[in-house]
Amino acid sequence: MNKTNFGLLSACILAGSPLSVFAGTTDGFCFNDSSYPVHRDRACNLEKWVKNQQVPTQLQQLDTGNSASLLLQPEDLVGDLLLRQNDSVLEVSKRYQNCKDVYENFRKQARQTAGTIECQTGPNDFVPSSYYGSGNYCSVSGNIETCYASKLTLTPDAADISQVQPVANYSGNLVKTTRKNELSYRQGYIPVSNGGITFFVKGTVTDRKQTSLVNQQLWTGSIKSPVNPTPYFELTCVGETRVDPVTISLTYRNANMTQVGFLGGSLIRAFDQDKLKTFKQNCVSNVRLSLVNHQDIATGNWSFNFERTGGSYIDELVRFGEQLLKDANYVIAEHNTLQKISTNTNAIKQDILAEINVNWNNIASTVTVHDFFNAGAIPQRYQGESYKNTLVVNTELSVTGADGQAVPNFSLMSQLVEELKGQGISAIGQLFNFSIGYLYDDYFNQKYSDEYLANWDSMIVLSQISGLINDENNDNTVEDLVLRIESLKQSKQEKVQGISAVIEHFLYIVDIADAAEVEKLNELRNKLEKL
Repeated sequence: MNKTNFGLLSACILAGSPLSVFAGTTDGFCFNDSSYPVHRDRACNLEKWVKNQQVPTQLQQLDTGNSASLLLQPEDLVGDLLLRQNDSVLEVSKRYQNCKDVYENFRKQARQTAGTIECQTGPNDFVPSSYYGSGNYCSVSGNIETCYASKLTLTPDAADISQVQPVANYSGNLVKTTRKNELSYRQGYIPVSNGGITFFVKGTVTDRKQTSLVNQQLWTGSIKSPVNPTPYFELTCVGETRVDPVTISLTYRNANMTQVGFLGGSLIRAFDQDKLKTFKQNCVSNVRLSLVNHQDIATGNWSFNFERTGGSYIDELVRFGEQLLKDANYVIAEHNTLQKISTNTNAIKQDILAEINVNWNNIASTVTVHDFFNAGAIPQRYQGESYKNTLVVNTELSVTGADGQAVPNFSLMSQLVEELKGQGISAIGQLFNFSIGYLYDDYFNQKYSDEYLANWDSMIVLSQISGLINDENNDNTVEDLVLRIESLKQSKQEKVQGISAVIEHFLYIVDIADAAEVEKLNELRNKLEKL
């Protein structure tokens, strides 16, 4: 069987040739610098596992000495993952309530969202707490600014401590405030702080004159919610905010709610398998395990063990190979977009706009509205059932440009970012569904190409440097555009070469794996070799 030399992948792309040549050596791979250092280290660890034909067990301790945080590698998630509480009793000095958990139960039961959530005290003397959701934002039309804010106030009744996990009825109301301001502009002085020193610079000052204020009660009633303490465990993907964390809550363990631990009094707890599976698919970087709000635990010198046991190195090879395939498709799609942009000064602006249109049309003409948005952050206006099957191109998210082509409505998207800030969305680029390549239809067929995320990210970058997105300077000259596109081309070329070296080493590992097990990797290997 012919092998693929991914070291020549970049040359094949530039020449428009199929990515299929001959294999080269992988000597020195584990000691070379790489644009994919996590991938390199992961491949080299997997090579050791394959040669030893076993997955080593692991035990690490999480305690106050390491700031309640462990940095893990992606392959540390293989097999069974357990947290073990080393102290039979953990004390808290106050009755805390996790307002985020209460709000999530409110969303499920009341089917409403709020921008600001306040959890008040109650008969059990819970410490008041707050949380920020979504729904607070402003939009401007002409010289009128309209701001929307929603506030949910909830107060618990006495907690039912007969439950394994204490539960309370929370009663309250949700109020939406709509404020309209008339805007006017003048030249003045703007305060700027730097290094603790405040000075003033000349600039445009915006004056606001309130013209109306309307309060509307959207909900009143009660919901039932577990009352959890504030500390909880969280697995996060380092450097990748688009991957949803996986959490394990602690609960109150005694009638006085002064002791906390795992649900049911167990000293051992595992992560939710379905959520962990999704996390492992999407996260290709290092992983951080943290005990959030650990300072609320009053017990001194507490500790937990993170334990990993079992697992198959073949299963981990399959997971790594599938991620490499998606990464390679992503990098190639990014690279191909840039190669279509000429750095000829006369054509560069038109080429950039053409590629923005092409990438947008690939997405908007095939992706439905619910699939388009980050799964945990769908704007309220698009949460209706009708949007499940509505294509993005048939909504106000897509508008007609000057050339008659469909283009993204960045003005609307900026408003949606403001609306969703409480759900971790801080820029237009974060609106898109990071897991688009992992969505399947009722027949378990992949709904969308792995390239769609690259289409979106390429479109965002090009729109920023061309000034179509407001948070980027739009005064770039043609010469500036040429320099930035050339720099992007160089960085993407380095990424192509980096991922090529990792894939080449991965295929080497597959070849030295147990012959009886390699059949499980044949389909994946064939896909990688045909890139």
